[in-house]
Amino acid sequence: NTVVVLDGYILQNGQEVRYSKDRIVVNGVAIPNPPKFKANSVTIVDNRLFVGGYEYIDGKWKRTLRALWYKWF
Repeated sequence: NTVVVLDGYILQNGQEVRYSKDRIVVNGVAIPNPPKFKANSVTIVDNRLFVGGYEYIDGKWKRTLRALWYKWF
């Protein structure tokens, strides 16, 4: 379980996420930013992406309890 975290870049278990204030790129594919985007918390767990209290599910950002958990803890 290798995790590399740099400012604007995360690599974990072969999953790559690059982010800036105007875009998020996951494994080379651009996805829309979550609502009220602030890149204060970007986490990959079990191939799921969590950003600022939102979870990326089926091509949409959803506010979930799990996403809020990863934002604050």
